Amino acid sequence: MRYVFGGPGEETLDLTDALLDSPNRFVPVRHEQGAAFMADVWVRLTGRAGVCLGTLGPGATSLTTGLADANLDRAPGVAITGQLARGRLHREAHQIRWRQLKRFGQAAGVNFGNPDLVALAEAFGCRGVRATSAAGLRSALADALAFPVLALVDCPVDYAEYDRLAER
Repeated sequence: MRYVFGGPGEETLDLTDALLDSPNRFVPVRHEQGAAFMADVWVRLTGRAGVCLGTLGPGATSLTTGLADANLDRAPGVAITGQLARGRLHREAHQIRWRQLKRFGQAAGVNFGNPDLVALAEAFGCRGVRATSAAGLRSALADALAFPVLALVDCPVDYAEYDRLAER
């Protein structure tokens, strides 16, 4: 791995900060779909692992078009997605509910739950893993980088855990 292509966001801020002290370079993009295609092209041009990064919800689902394309081409790589804290997983869509409350003073009552990104990745043939701790993230990334097919690593945001990761 040499580059991580992705959209910066609150959920992945600790990960992008950790890249500052590593030999790997973060390449910001305007749209996560572009990050997935850039990672796919990186694999094809160099033979090295292509890595892309997306925030939770719509940002993460925007990766899926590029991931599906890379998977069809059998290009190995890793997609890393930020996610809500483990206690809030799949309970509410953070952006939609917040906007409804801000604009209308109430939510519509429709459950726009955040998608299960691991299940979504597995639906089109990728390997999906959810990291549950900083140590789990390290091992999940190592396994994903060593695996010969595309993998998605979903990282729930639990700031205390990722603060410890950034310190290492």
